[in-house]
Amino acid sequence: MASDPRGGEGVSPAGEPQPGDIPLPAPGPETLPNISESVAAEASVKDKRLHPSSILFLLLSGVKSLILPGLFVLFAARGGSRYEAWIMIFIIPYTFGAIFRYLTYRYAFHDAELVIRKGVLFRNQRHIPYSRIHNIGSVQNPLHRMLRVAEVRVETAGGQEPEASLKVLSVEALEEMRQRIRRAKAALPAAAAEADDAAAMAEEELPGRVLLAMSPGDLVLHGLIDNRGMLVVGAFLGLLWQFDLLDRLGFDPRQLWAQAQDAGTMRAVAVAISLLVTLVVAIRLLSIVWSVVKLWGYRLQKVGRELRSRGGLLTQVSTTVPLHRIQVLTLREKILHRLFGRLEVSADTAGGSSEESGGSGRQNLAPLISRESLPDFLAEVEPGVDLENTEWQRIDPRATTRLLRRGLFVTLPPSAALVYFVSPWTLLATVPILALVVVDAFRESIRRGYACTDDRVFYRSGWWSRRISLARYSKIQAVSLTESPFDRRWQMRDLQIDTAGAGSSLQRLHIRYLPAERARELMDFLAARAAETKFRW
Repeated sequence: MASDPRGGEGVSPAGEPQPGDIPLPAPGPETLPNISESVAAEASVKDKRLHPSSILFLLLSGVKSLILPGLFVLFAARGGSRYEAWIMIFIIPYTFGAIFRYLTYRYAFHDAELVIRKGVLFRNQRHIPYSRIHNIGSVQNPLHRMLRVAEVRVETAGGQEPEASLKVLSVEALEEMRQRIRRAKAALPAAAAEADDAAAMAEEELPGRVLLAMSPGDLVLHGLIDNRGMLVVGAFLGLLWQFDLLDRLGFDPRQLWAQAQDAGTMRAVAVAISLLVTLVVAIRLLSIVWSVVKLWGYRLQKVGRELRSRGGLLTQVSTTVPLHRIQVLTLREKILHRLFGRLEVSADTAGGSSEESGGSGRQNLAPLISRESLPDFLAEVEPGVDLENTEWQRIDPRATTRLLRRGLFVTLPPSAALVYFVSPWTLLATVPILALVVVDAFRESIRRGYACTDDRVFYRSGWWSRRISLARYSKIQAVSLTESPFDRRWQMRDLQIDTAGAGSSLQRLHIRYLPAERARELMDFLAARAAETKFRW
């Protein structure tokens, strides 16, 4: 027998089998037709293009990224030479890039996967199995609706970004994609073998049940509570400061304040209060406007085993959240929520991140829901959850001391500096702050706690802004203990519970200030319960 030049045993030059050789299957006539059929099937699949208006939207997307620096350049060029304005010539490559992307972007529906191809010199071919797709999201702004197209996002359980973003498809093509993927998933043997999926597929054609529909009054209330106007006011003030627009308009707040002081103390106080009230009212009004624009007509429906939401005044966003993909469900209550008897419910899923969710995979299922409606809502989304009868376990009582020391460490040095360098009268302002630190430490340590039921683990925190998170044992991926030098000194541990997609801290429950022994027992309990249950995407 001839020796293989790479050092291993080989075959004889004549190709005769030798003792020890691994028998290879003879090329039978039945294998070749399969390959030919596969190649023929691949060849028979027709690639599809994006909608021709994609060129326009890709170009607008590029211009959008240039518009802020472009405005800055044009503004800066006002007083001197205008050569900086020639920087705007970089828009031209965006035009060619948009045309090139449209001409080279293709997608095709194969038997078991969606295939996306793009590029010429650097080609990219992406295969997305239908069984992994859990959401076909769409975004429509007014221009989209005018041209009857939509930006489509194909989301799976993995990754921090959508698997594919198609800018743009016609409304008919979007519906075709949804129908074909739905039928293809129903035909997959692996998916059909699971009873839950089979039931979900059978129920998908049923009419949905509305779980939440926000009225205009709800939007106004949401705007008052959410307080997003602070961001707009902050950005506006930053713009005024950066470009000295107040000086250009002849408005000088310092001069106005000096005039008020000259008119007397009461006049100065009245001016200060008026400015403060104006600012607060402006922030609230902007928050209401933001809520109306983002959530106008918001509806959440339960269709089969999916939650489908749609809303938006100018840009309409539709999302789909399969119930079994929810990793962590979170309820939030700010103090204004409690004042109006409302709260907010969100779900963290594995993957499926989007710009609307801040790239986190968090879906805001109920931006605002009444406390009376919460039990019925949870019965549809997380059956079996009974918050009223949940038995909470407190964290270590010594956490009060640690929270108090942490708060004093943060507030005392700057307070002492103000008293020493500014005026002893600043002590009047620091006393309420220190009192708040003491109250916060006591109330926070009482509020924090956890609970374990037959199938879930709960964690609550916050007394000013309350939060309750819950996760099924079947969603737990890992349980770990962490300890800092301070934890070792106090004989405490932090328990970290990771669910799928826990690369983001949102899909994680972090129980702090547990007694060391109890933390270890809880870790062993949760790990055992997670091992007993079958994980399912």
